[in-house]
Order: sequence, then structure tokens, then C-alpha cells
Amino acid sequence: MSSVCRKRATMASALSEHIQCSLCLTEFSDPVSLRCHHTFCRKCIRQYLESTSGQALCPECRKPYTRKHIKANRTLTNIVDAAKEHLTEHQALRDIATTLVTNSEPEKTQKQGSAELCPKHDEKLKLFCETDQELVCLVCRDGDMHRGHTFRPVEEMAETCKVELTKALHFTSKENTYLDYLIELQNKQITNAKAASKDILSALRSQFEEMHKFLRKREEELEKYVEEEEKKLMKPLNANVATMKTLLKKENHLKGILQSGLDISEPDQFLEWWNGTGQDVVNGMKNCDSGEGSSADEYMSKVGCFTVNSNSVTLGPYETHLLMFIWKEMIEIIKPVPHHDVIEAREDPYLIVSPSRHSVQRADRQGLFGLYKNYRPLVRGSCACANGHHYWEVEVGQKLDWGVGVCSEPTPGLLQEGVMLFLKHDIGYCISNGEADTPIHVSQQPWRVGVFLDCKRQWIYFYNAENMCLLHSTLYSSKETLYLCLSPGVYLDGKNTEPITVSWWRSNTFC
Repeated sequence: MSSVCRKRATMASALSEHIQCSLCLTEFSDPVSLRCHHTFCRKCIRQYLESTSGQALCPECRKPYTRKHIKANRTLTNIVDAAKEHLTEHQALRDIATTLVTNSEPEKTQKQGSAELCPKHDEKLKLFCETDQELVCLVCRDGDMHRGHTFRPVEEMAETCKVELTKALHFTSKENTYLDYLIELQNKQITNAKAASKDILSALRSQFEEMHKFLRKREEELEKYVEEEEKKLMKPLNANVATMKTLLKKENHLKGILQSGLDISEPDQFLEWWNGTGQDVVNGMKNCDSGEGSSADEYMSKVGCFTVNSNSVTLGPYETHLLMFIWKEMIEIIKPVPHHDVIEAREDPYLIVSPSRHSVQRADRQGLFGLYKNYRPLVRGSCACANGHHYWEVEVGQKLDWGVGVCSEPTPGLLQEGVMLFLKHDIGYCISNGEADTPIHVSQQPWRVGVFLDCKRQWIYFYNAENMCLLHSTLYSSKETLYLCLSPGVYLDGKNTEPITVSWWRSNTFC
């Protein structure tokens, strides 16, 4: 009998929760739906719309909406009315069951009733001592134990605590809503990442069809690499979702604790719950270690540390230039016609651009009194790169000092909006973005450097073009049109005057 009652109570509680507006946390009143199919009270969503500065977003899924998107939901209105009738009948049955239990357990009822009286003076607990945070009677108030303390009526104190509890519950609801939103975004990104992996695999298969049986082994190796990278990628993505779901479960449990306090109708019983459970829970949600400029009464968000990981599998230049790199392994079979980039000539007395405009070298001079001996001039190629995928190979030979990368429009000696790989004679290999140099480790000095620019993902890759070993890869933030950028390096008393040469490049501009 009791198990059936508990099951019905659980069903009634779940039903009551499903017909609640997420803004006012009460049963729907004149429910309306937005174009994203989320439902709210008409009054609540209009007030929310009027209080929003700028574009209004759905409180549930953050999709934009306007007043014309608010539509009446008659079906839900009928469901809410039927649910209210069911809940009323359930409450009537629950009251009857409570009466039967009360009549059958008089001693327990008597014990519960005695809890409302002062254990010392047998007087009703009408006051709440704010100093000692406990319920007291009028006799206790006048006693020595509570002399000089601050008191408030039970009803008034209960209302104050319920206001604080309501704020905490609303905050938790907003946190949970945002967590749901983040989980949805992360799941979408997982789907997109898997789709990207499938697209890469499809492209690999279509290009490998042009090869002979020898190439099948290479195809299987690359397929295995993509699948392994996908597994590695899925692990942190799924872990991120699992972590957010775990937090959401904890927050829902916390929400249930807070809601249980609001369900207590009697002020004295509520304050006993508040002192025993509620106050600690609410205080635990606040920013106790608040820093300068933040209030201790603010709630500390556990959601702000979450972000949606948007990584996806990539093969770098192998995605779009597979045949070219396989050609390096089968040079006798594959003979692609190279495309050449040329260097833009510029008026710089410390630069010499070859007549073919394929190479550039440091002029055999260092300026009066050696003022320009440490000057690193820059030149750019003629190919403008705003989208697609681009690849260059630059021969650096055995030069002691050089630079290869991409940039926008370089000014004399200054890198603008770009990323460069430098070999500097005094510090070794480093990556520069025009502001700071970051040293990197290169195990084998390259004779030729491959530069792959992925405009879609905004990544740049540097390779040892002899064996296609990745030297370094990095994200860039420039929105400018980029060009191949070269530096023949510093003068070094005439020891670094060999040219730096653009071997060839290949570009595929599909995105």
C-alpha cells in the first residue's frame, strides 16, 4: 500500500514539474510557445522580452525571438488544466491517507506536535533569535541566555529566508538551463567532428583510387591514423559532456533540496529545516572567497569553467594535397606540374631579388658603421591567400639565419599580421608573431621548409619538406589577406649571403 502511494506521489511530483514555467517556477498560466517550441507563461515571456536590452533570446535555448513569435499553445493549456485536476484529486487522496496515518499513530502525532513548543517552558515558539539562529518562546526572550539578542517574529523570518531560498533556486535553474545548452552544443560538435572525419576518409579513398596496388598500403595507414585521431579526439569531448552531466546531476539534486524547503508551509518547521539544512546549502552556493569588486552575497557559478571543445580531426596538407605528398614517396610514378609563386620586388638596398623573382638574398653590405648588420629584411610572395588551402616549399639550404612564414604587408624589418618560423644564429629555431619569439625544438635542420596555410581552420603548419616531418603548427588570428613571407636573415659579416628560394607551391581553394 505504501509503495503504491509513494509511486503515485512520485508520478504526481514529476507531472507537477513538467507543467511548470521555467521563469516563474509555477504552473503554466496562459501558456505560449516560441518558434523554438519552448513554452512559458504569456505574462512571463512578455516581461522577459520587455526587460531585455537588444535582441531577445529564448531563456531555454538562447535562440532569438520577437513578439510576433509568441504563439498561444492551446494543446498545452488543455493538458495543464487536466493535470491540475489530476493533482487536485491526488492531493485529496493524499490528505485522506495522511488522516488515516495520523489516527493510527497518535503517539507519533503527539510527539510531532510537541516539537512546536519550547522544550524548556512549554510555550509556543513565536520568535526567532537572529543572534543564536534558533527558535525561542517569549519566556526565552526575557531570560538571561538571550539578553541583548535580536529577535524577529517566526513568520517574518520565514518569509525573509524563503526570499533568499527562492533566489537560490532561480539561480540554480538558470545554471542548469545553461548546462543543458552547453551539453547540446558539445553533442552537436561531436557530431560535426565525426562528420568531418568521415569526409576526410571519403576524400582519401577517392584520391587513392588513382594509385596502383602499392598505394593501397599507404591508404590503409592514413585511414588508421584518422580513426586513431578521432578516438583521441572523442575521448576529451565525451569526457567534457560526462563532466557537465555529472555536474548537472549534482545541481538537480541541489535544486531538489532547495525546492523541498519551499514546499514546507509551516514557518517554524521551515526555519528548523533552514537551520539544519537550507542555510548551509545556500551559503555553500555563495562566493565566500570573493575578491575585490565582488560581493559575498553573489552565488558562485560552477558552470563558468566549462567551454565547448570545437576541435576536429585534420590531416593538414594531406587533406588537399595528398597526391603531391605521395609523389614524394613515388617520384618515378607521380609527376605533377608545379605552380610557381614569385617574390614581390621592393626597394630595399639590403635585399637582392633574382631576375626570375624565385629567390632573394642579403646584399653584401651591413650599413655605415655596421648599423644594419642585425637587420632582417622581409619580402612577400605575389599569391594572395584569403581562403582555401595553400602550400609552399622554400629552400633554405645551409643558411645560418633565415625566416619563412606568412604575413600581410611587411614593412621594412617588421612582421605584420602573420606567423614566421625563424632560424636565428644566436637563439636557434623560434616561432614569431611579430611581438614575441617562442623557441621550438627542431631535431634535424631542414634543407627545404614546407609551409601549409589552412585558411578555413586558421592554422599554419611548418614541415621539413624532405621527409614531411612536422616542425611546428600554430593557430593564427589574423583576418587579413596573407602572403608567403621570406627573410634571407642577417648579414653575419658576409657568412649568410646565400639566397633563399621558393621551390614551388600548390593551392586548392575549395573550402
